[in-house]
Amino acid sequence: MLLLGFCGFFCLGVVLVLLGANQADLARDLDLDLARTGMLAAALAGGIGVGVVGAGPLFDRFARRPLFIAATLITGAGLLAFRSSTGFQEAVLLIGLAGAGVGAYDTLFNAAVVERFGERSAKPMNLLHAATCLGAISGPPLVAAISARWHWAASLHWTGAAHIVLAAAALLVRFPAPAGRPATRKPVFSTALLPFAVIAFAYVGVESAVTMFAVPYAS
Repeated sequence: MLLLGFCGFFCLGVVLVLLGANQADLARDLDLDLARTGMLAAALAGGIGVGVVGAGPLFDRFARRPLFIAATLITGAGLLAFRSSTGFQEAVLLIGLAGAGVGAYDTLFNAAVVERFGERSAKPMNLLHAATCLGAISGPPLVAAISARWHWAASLHWTGAAHIVLAAAALLVRFPAPAGRPATRKPVFSTALLPFAVIAFAYVGVESAVTMFAVPYAS
């Protein structure tokens, strides 16, 4: 399960930088100004948020393998549908769809690792999130190499195809059984979570701004 999770989080890291790495080509072919480019980044972040929030209750109640397969197939479908002729509204929809998929399987693995390893989950969790950093770091050079050889859309298609491979590989992996609905429900929100919410909000905003706008503003 950890190997599949590592590969999944690596692909998540690549997805996070796909728009920024392709910004100039996207702006040219899709006729995007910086405002519309920012909307694409917002669609990705919004999709991830929908996937994270919506997936939690599902993973508590249903088998994890089919849900993981569904999430990776959704991501793959969103990325594979991109074309150089894709319109702005369609691009927002597709990138939001891809974001929802990665947000969903991100949540699944975070929960599954804690359930599988319990008090020993810190190290495997760090391994998975290190894979996201590795994917984000290696993503731009990979995108540049693919775009130079083929087309910018090919980098999205390759990333989408990688998610299809993840879906197929999940058929060979054993996932923890769902914990089921707790007998007593505890409050979801707590004031103790507010600092973490503020940090997470700033992190996503700064990450999106840097990856999307650093290069055009520097140019």
